[in-house]
Amino acid sequence: MATTQDAFKTTERSELSQTEDALLRMALRSRLNLQEASWKQLATCARRISVPQGDSVFVPGNRPTRAFMIGHGAIRVWRRDAIDGELTSQFFSVGSFASPWAEFSGDQPLQHYWTALTDLSGWVFDLQKLQQLAGENHELQAVLLILANDYVGSLHRRMDAVSRRNATEKLECLYKSHRDLVGVVSQAALASYLGVTRETLNRINSKRMKEKAGQISL
Repeated sequence: MATTQDAFKTTERSELSQTEDALLRMALRSRLNLQEASWKQLATCARRISVPQGDSVFVPGNRPTRAFMIGHGAIRVWRRDAIDGELTSQFFSVGSFASPWAEFSGDQPLQHYWTALTDLSGWVFDLQKLQQLAGENHELQAVLLILANDYVGSLHRRMDAVSRRNATEKLECLYKSHRDLVGVVSQAALASYLGVTRETLNRINSKRMKEKAGQISL
């Protein structure tokens, strides 16, 4: 069960150490090509953070001011429904920026929990500071573009999965884009994300296990 306040309030580090700065650069090198001065500016917006499994990175009601880059682990985005229970809408995996971009850009309060599926580690970014610096340094606008692209990309991956013809193809599509979710996400969360019943998923997984067992015995 998710906590009632976001993890940033209790576990955020004050600044990046030299090692943490080096790890951040390594994680972003393939996505960003910044001059040294821009890297140093970006580092002033970032903090290293660890979040225990089950804790929430963001919670409903708050106005988002941060983004989380996942170094290890995964995040599930979900909301509570009075009839259907927990409804999952997005997943974010290693290497991606998990940020409520729609709410941040629209200055709206959050509607969903953003919860750690496993123990998380990564970097939290001050979006307001980053946006201010990007207004002065055009190189840093690339970071904001990545944030927006990762958010939209997660929505497109779900649309791709739910548009498949049957539940088996939906599940295969999800695991293709999120290999690290195999064995981590509950059947209930997968079912609500894909728009199928838990019973259907159980039948598919049972069939997959039998097929794997048959291949091993050959």
